This record gives sequence, structure tokens and C-alpha cells, in this order.
Amino acid sequence: MNESIELRCGAMRCVVLPGNGGSLAGWWHGERALLRETPAREWAHGDPTSLAGFPLVPFSNRVAGGSFKWAGKTIRLRLNRAGEPHALHGIGWQRAWDLTRQTSDSLVMELVHRGDPDWPWPFTARQEIVLSARGLTITLAARNMADEAVPLAIGYHPYFERRAARLALEAERVWHADADNLPLRAEVPGGAFDLSDGPDVEGREIDNCYEGVEWPVRIGWHGCAEELAIDGSEGLPCAVVYSNSAAGALCVEPVAHLSNVLNMPSASSPMPVAAPGQEISCRIAMTLANPSFFSEPV
Repeated sequence: MNESIELRCGAMRCVVLPGNGGSLAGWWHGERALLRETPAREWAHGDPTSLAGFPLVPFSNRVAGGSFKWAGKTIRLRLNRAGEPHALHGIGWQRAWDLTRQTSDSLVMELVHRGDPDWPWPFTARQEIVLSARGLTITLAARNMADEAVPLAIGYHPYFERRAARLALEAERVWHADADNLPLRAEVPGGAFDLSDGPDVEGREIDNCYEGVEWPVRIGWHGCAEELAIDGSEGLPCAVVYSNSAAGALCVEPVAHLSNVLNMPSASSPMPVAAPGQEISCRIAMTLANPSFFSEPV
């Protein structure tokens, strides 16, 4: 199924691609793009990392070398992106999701995973996308279908317009990464990594996991009269921030755990573990609002 589905609510609209990773192809308020725009020719078969956003399940970011230990066993995952030496972003973004319910302003998609070399344990995942007059809400859930307790996490990977953007994010710690983009050490955000006062991000190169995030996070754009508030529900203590000039992208990814956490058993934000039959869920709300943090002229 490679169809594109458009949802509308007043001046808000978004395009969803169930067959291409359950991804978002775009989100607009009138003519203004609130997420990165992608040419329609790429919607059906393009790499989801070139689209506007995609779900993260059953883990986020990287698993070093695609390998970790669980319950006394070494688990080896198939590396799932060319040129990447680690397993990346889970499997939901590379699978077709089934559309199970649709209205003019909402839909529900489901993914049934039976276990394979990409992830050994079965699970079912559900993604609900709802438009309102001022925002977009994504509710994600995953249920462990294995007969044992297993690692299972959810999150989301949106792409925002980086040009002229300002980002306000407060967190307890930021993890600095090594040459392979794996977390190395944590410290109180400082210097170029201190985003608490809403600096410009266009000139900053960041690819780091922030821990102990205080939601909502806010994005403002010079020349725009409104800002975007990103709110993560309980169970989303971290955010991966990616600001890259070559990609021209700004990502603020609400996630449940630290990057490479499956190889960090004593991590302060550990990998969630689901008992047999247990469901975990989270909600990410992105709301367009009059300036509150960015109240000064932009």
C-alpha cells in the first residue's frame, strides 16, 4: 500500500504515508510548512529520512554494531541502513503500516511484527495521528507479544525547517558523542549545547541526546509571528537534537531512552522493558501558538 492520505482540520493539513514507514510527508498551516517539505515524487518510495517525520519503534537512535546482551544472550540485529555501522531507529520506519481507521482529520495505523533478524521479539504497534485547528498530536503504543519480558520503546523523529530557526530546550544533561555518534559522557548543557535561552540553531552543528528534558520544547523562526510548542508525555525523558547544515534539517525527537542504551545497563534513562502482553504508550503534541518564549521581535 503506497497511497498518500491527506487529513484536514480548518487551515491545518497533513499527508500520511502508511505504506512508507507510517511516515508523515508534510504538515502545513495554510501555505506555511510546519515540517520539512518533500517532493511528492518521493512520498511513496523515498527514504523516510528524507520525509517530514516517522515513528521510532522498538528503539530509537543507534544500537552499537547492531549487537547487545539481553537475559544472558548476545542479540545481533541486522544493520538496516547502508553505510551505517549500527542498527538505526528501530524497524517501524522501514515497514508498511496498515490503515485501520480514518476520518477527515485523524487516522489510526497498526504494525504487526512477528520477530525477524531486524528485531527478534514479536510486538504490535499502533500510531494515531489527529489534526486540530492549531496542532497535530501523535499517540504511539506498542504491545509485547513475546512470552518473556523484553526491551520495547517508542518515540518520534520529526524534521523541522532549520533556516532562521531558534530552539528553546531545557534539560538536565546533554550526552556528548564519539566519532560513531554513540554517547560518551554527560554534562550540564553549556556553550553551543546550551539551548535554554532559545538561540539560533542555523549555525550550530548538533547531534546529541538531551536527558531530563523539560517539555514543552519550543521552536521559533525569525520573521514568523507564531512559534511551535512540542510537548512529550510521561515516559519521554529524552530528546535527540539534530541540527545539520548539509542536511538542512532540524530534528527534535521525543524519545524514551538514551541512544545506545541497550549497551549501557546502568544508564540513568534506561531502556523500557515490557512484560508479556504489556502495552506501553506515549503522546507527542505539536501546537502552533502565539509567542510566549520568543516574545521579543524576531
